Amino acid sequence: MSCKVMIGTLVSLAGLAFGQSLNLDINVTSSPGNGKPGNSFAGAAGQPGHWDWIAPSTSGNISLRGLDGNYAGVTVTRTGSWGNGSDSISGASAEFSSLMFDYGRVVGQNGFLGLQFNGLDAGMYRVVVYACMPGNSGRYTNDWGTQYHMSQVSVSAGNVVQGFGAVGGQMQANTFTPGVTHYSGVARIPNDSTSLTVLSYTDFDVNVPIAAINGVQLVKYDNRIYVRASATGAKTGHNWDNAFTDLQEALALAQQSQGMINEIWVAAGSYMPTTGTDRTKTFTIPSGVKLYGGFSGNESALEQRPMAFTVLSGGIGAPFSYADDSYHVITIPAGSSNTVVDGFVITQGNANGSGMHSRGGGAFIGQASFVFFRNCDFRQNRATQGGAIFAELAYPRLANSIFRWNHATSGGAIYHLGSTTGFLPPYMVVSNCRVFGNEATTTGGGIVVANGDSMISGSLIYGNQSAGHGGGVYVTGGGVNGTDLLVANCTIVNNHAGGRAGGLYAAADGEIAVRNSIIWSNTAADAQCAIACSQATWSDPGTYIAFDRCILMSAGSFFSTQNTIDADPRFVDPANNNYRLRPNSPAIDRGSNLLIPTDLADVNVNGDYGEALPLDLDRNPRRIDTPHVADTGVGTAPIVDIGAYEFVPTTCAADLSGSSDPSDPMYGIPDGVVDAGDFFFFLDAFASGNVAIADLSSSSDPNNPGYGVPDGVIDASDFFYYLDLFVAGCP
Repeated sequence: MSCKVMIGTLVSLAGLAFGQSLNLDINVTSSPGNGKPGNSFAGAAGQPGHWDWIAPSTSGNISLRGLDGNYAGVTVTRTGSWGNGSDSISGASAEFSSLMFDYGRVVGQNGFLGLQFNGLDAGMYRVVVYACMPGNSGRYTNDWGTQYHMSQVSVSAGNVVQGFGAVGGQMQANTFTPGVTHYSGVARIPNDSTSLTVLSYTDFDVNVPIAAINGVQLVKYDNRIYVRASATGAKTGHNWDNAFTDLQEALALAQQSQGMINEIWVAAGSYMPTTGTDRTKTFTIPSGVKLYGGFSGNESALEQRPMAFTVLSGGIGAPFSYADDSYHVITIPAGSSNTVVDGFVITQGNANGSGMHSRGGGAFIGQASFVFFRNCDFRQNRATQGGAIFAELAYPRLANSIFRWNHATSGGAIYHLGSTTGFLPPYMVVSNCRVFGNEATTTGGGIVVANGDSMISGSLIYGNQSAGHGGGVYVTGGGVNGTDLLVANCTIVNNHAGGRAGGLYAAADGEIAVRNSIIWSNTAADAQCAIACSQATWSDPGTYIAFDRCILMSAGSFFSTQNTIDADPRFVDPANNNYRLRPNSPAIDRGSNLLIPTDLADVNVNGDYGEALPLDLDRNPRRIDTPHVADTGVGTAPIVDIGAYEFVPTTCAADLSGSSDPSDPMYGIPDGVVDAGDFFFFLDAFASGNVAIADLSSSSDPNNPGYGVPDGVIDASDFFYYLDLFVAGCP
């Protein structure tokens, strides 16, 4: 029969608490384990620092010192029946010996010994209890041969059992093995508790039962824990050296803490929801937890992140196959509040099941959840609805993120399902994001907004396609506030629809307000859909799209436009998806400051959700004055530009290209130097009649008011104007 030892850890507080992390050794003098470990000894908890000690015979309340050697305001008292014991094994270090070779013990059926700690702060603690007897003292012989004394360990806090396990076996020198040398668990000390008690019980079912305690380590967590796939320490999550290697362990600890741990820092690496094949496994983010990736694994401040490649992958199945991937990489539970996911690549989710498992391959956001996704890259996720993200009656804030190469039946990248009723609408915000290369086999290649209110601001949407309507964006159903979707300071270009409206499509009472935005060069396969219809269209009575202060291809074909023009936006290099503005773009200083959207996603993370959007898609200031361009917009200078990018003027207007070779990646990209590459690049544009580049001036006379003002015609004035710029060079 085996010897069972039960160790219960009861955790609580009273009055003014001064708790901190501590190390405690049970010391038996004149034994193989005499003395205590040195300050550099970290133990199984990975926690170096001062080791305090008590003897098995110590009585009364003993004040303990913390890791810094100073009194911590924590006391300990022995409880139960305490004897002592010692034994040894060969090859052990002095520190290992001093901790493990001597111990307090109790002999006899149903006996116990314990330690009661008082004065610990409320919070989460890693509790490591050493309860293993080395050598011959840890084993016995019965009819079945050699047996080892086992320890049944339970951890309780606030009179609630929070963990259970077993410890016992053959001790190896200098080796800590969970379940053999020690129990390691966590305990949450609530604010209304009074003490922490470690108890070690003997078992009634052994002829000579023995229980022991070698020592205890208490590791106090602050509000942050760490995850690093390559960590080799104690894996307690307490710091980078002892980080968890499994993100699921960190999430479970944060959930158990009930808000006491609200930050998780994750270092570069690849993390999957499971090492098995259960497709329902997902990274469930507890409400209020801020999950940050992009660390290299040595940072002490968030702003030190190099945004290292940190991947959350649902690719749990066979390589190069998505059929057996996780349904959702991330799940945000219903009712979550102020949850943050920041700095991750989120990939290979495949929501091809039924019910919720058909929605949101990258992330499923539950009802009434308020969550921020920042600095994330959603790529190669799949679903029936919302390849990257599905949000149901929720309040997602998606900022400074990329959505690319996702696939769905509807809503290739994002699907937001809202409501037509309610006092406050579920309000999705997509701000300063890039949405490209996504695909839907029906509607909404990029984004679908259904039955609810949303805003897309400061974003670039290009290269998406749908087999049906709405290659870029598809809106259907009514919203609470009368407008289903506000599109502001966006650039929506080169999307394609197999039906109508490669750019924007509104159906079934859907309403879209488009402000300060560029809608250009979108295409549609419907034979009856003209150029205007390829940019935007709507289907039903009560459904409409209204444009204000926009650049819109075939703007004259729309009746719902104000201050909107049909003019080439003059992008830097649209063939290579560079949709920034050239110095002669008509979008510069032409928008309305009154129509700049509110920063509801807090793109600059300053906590001001009521300010106007402060940054453009390149994180430049949203309003920059361009001296050589007349202000034709509305408001006090500087006037906002139309589209996702603000033009940033330079003092080197002749700098057009880093190369004169059209096959060179720097062709058409300014490099800060005026040289032959710029001159020949201009000549190429001049000879080919490229108005976007070569139309610079209506006069070659510096004294003429038309000098430096494009007139839509390429002639000698443009050539001599550029020659003046070229000769002037860069300052």
